[in-house]
Amino acid sequence: MGKLSIKGVVIGGVAEVGLSLVCGLVLGIYLVFSIASQHLPKARNHAATVAALHSSYWLFLMVGLLCSVVGGYAAARLAKHDHLLNGAFSSWLCLLIELVTFARGFLHPTRGLMMHSIWTQSLLMVAAIGCGLVGGYLALAQARSKVVRPA
Repeated sequence: MGKLSIKGVVIGGVAEVGLSLVCGLVLGIYLVFSIASQHLPKARNHAATVAALHSSYWLFLMVGLLCSVVGGYAAARLAKHDHLLNGAFSSWLCLLIELVTFARGFLHPTRGLMMHSIWTQSLLMVAAIGCGLVGGYLALAQARSKVVRPA
């Protein structure tokens, strides 16, 4: 594991989760205010807000995966070596949060919080690693383009 940059992976992971939280919060606030601006009766306002948030799940997911790319890029750039490895490992915090959530039972189907099956959630965790890998690849491509080739 000597090729793994602890500093890069930790900062990349925190950047990924932090950026996901901020973007998700901004997107959620936008959705809530867009529903509130429709001047619906109070009884329908809550239902409309919940429906808007649930119908925007894929938008939240895409934003989260893009944040995984950014986290992988940050980890790889900070590491300055083994870009793909460090980019992929930048998803550690996202995966840790997901695994702790599974273990604590917050995604139990009878509680209504699980939007997908365990297989789908597992696929999304693999997608987060893949997006971190893509970020590492982008950092690698940028590092290669900066290498000056002799004429």
